[in-house]
Amino acid sequence: MKNSILFFILTVICFSAFATTYYSQGSVTPNSLGNWNSNRLGGGTSPASFVNAGDEFVIQNAHTLYTTAIWTVGSPTSIIRIESGGVLYASFAVLLTGTFELQNGGVYYHDNTGQVTAGAGTSIFGGNESFAPGSTCEIRNWINHTTPLPASVNWGNLVINYNGSIGGNWNQQGALTSIQGNLIIKRTGTTGQDFRL
Repeated sequence: MKNSILFFILTVICFSAFATTYYSQGSVTPNSLGNWNSNRLGGGTSPASFVNAGDEFVIQNAHTLYTTAIWTVGSPTSIIRIESGGVLYASFAVLLTGTFELQNGGVYYHDNTGQVTAGAGTSIFGGNESFAPGSTCEIRNWINHTTPLPASVNWGNLVINYNGSIGGNWNQQGALTSIQGNLIIKRTGTTGQDFRL
């Protein structure tokens, strides 16, 4: 029994020693290591990689981060967190293993045609999603019209706003059932294309 408790304590200490929370350092690209710091206001350390076990990447209030390349993040215990007033604009795919957390007032724009699956490391929706009721996810582009929105997501506010063609009518096949906030349909592609529930 004593050995089990000691092992548990050592595991927690070791995990805590290597996992770090990093904060965005302005309205910059998230896929550059130098744009993150262990202190909210700077002056700490930048991450050595985006895939260290347990690391958290926090997009702060008033920061809007635009991907400029595919951003691969995380391990099963890692987190991308968007705080109130923070924005992540993914014009390139985000490949996440871990948790994607959108707090009340946080915004995520999905504006790329990268693969979307529930598999770890395959898309921003490839881990666990934790969306507060007052968060917003806006879909501005999508892989195609045959891949529905992930059924496992409990959305906050969901905005459908894609202007280009995704290949046809986009049918959600009855799987879009968990929206805590508002569902807003602004645009549904080119002429004659529908967004269907």
